[in-house]
Amino acid sequence: MSPIKSLVTETVDLKSNPYLKLFYGSLRARGAEIYDITDTPETVVADVVHLHWPERFLRKLNKRQNKKALLRFLFTLANYKRRKIPIVWTVHNALPHEKHASRLSTAVFYRVLTYLVDGCLYMSETGRSQCESIHSALAAKPSAVVPHGHYRDVVNCSQSAEESRRQLGVGAGQCLIGHYGLIRGYKNTLQLIRVFNELSPQNTVLVIAGRSWSKTLEGEIERAVQGNDRIRYINRALDEDEMSNFVFASDLIALPYRRVSNSGAALYALSLNVPVLGPAQGAFLELQERHPDWVLTYEGEFSAQALGDALAWVGSGAGQGEVDLSAYDWDRLAGQTLEFYQRVKGSRSKG
Repeated sequence: MSPIKSLVTETVDLKSNPYLKLFYGSLRARGAEIYDITDTPETVVADVVHLHWPERFLRKLNKRQNKKALLRFLFTLANYKRRKIPIVWTVHNALPHEKHASRLSTAVFYRVLTYLVDGCLYMSETGRSQCESIHSALAAKPSAVVPHGHYRDVVNCSQSAEESRRQLGVGAGQCLIGHYGLIRGYKNTLQLIRVFNELSPQNTVLVIAGRSWSKTLEGEIERAVQGNDRIRYINRALDEDEMSNFVFASDLIALPYRRVSNSGAALYALSLNVPVLGPAQGAFLELQERHPDWVLTYEGEFSAQALGDALAWVGSGAGQGEVDLSAYDWDRLAGQTLEFYQRVKGSRSKG
């Protein structure tokens, strides 16, 4: 079978998304050319169409131009399917984290999408099971598990952990719990604040840094952190250096998500050899199984017990040395991805 040379994707937002930069960079290193589905030259004969976050087309459908963009996207996919060009979906989310459209519009969108898709990549076995239970049509289609890659090729600490801790107002000997990046409702940031206030752990500081998804959520966080001088809230987006510096300076990264299949934030923390706390869901379970000294999970709702256990775990010496992330090497994952493309391409040509 001929090698994969041309990939078309629904987003090539490489500058603002390091995952996509690493993912497509690894495929380019193996000879593939990448094109945006909205701006693919007519001379390009695509080998594969690869989707990542198609649910973004459900946002703000009350605006006419967004409705047109959604219909244009689905029409474009249908045209590729008619031409027997395989369509692969990396399922980051089986459903949108936030409600952007009506229940009917969302149901119709996924009914059409799951018909058009020829194969799915998942980042964990749990994620595959969850998605196929929601979208039963996908269970009969080719699939494979290719985990989220690490970030060691892009993390860059421009200062020492001690300098970052001083910048954050964290004293020597204090435990720093970090919660960084874009703040969205499903990430359960408000519950993290409530639990921290309830537990009130001694000699511990919680740092929350990142832009909020909405003004409403931003206001709720601002009110929740008031009155506790051991919570630092940095209400803005972090640049790449700040993100690396703050994570590296942390003793624990707390990710108390309500519902999750995958977590780039967990891989980012592990890339800097920082222990992670997360729910017993999705990829967290498989990360903990592979790296029990670096990833701790909890059952049920995030609670003071879960946070207390995590602090005791870190205090007992969890997360020493360097995490072995060879299983998440990007060239290795690129090879697995290309193998799956060929598998789907073969099954599509027979259909």
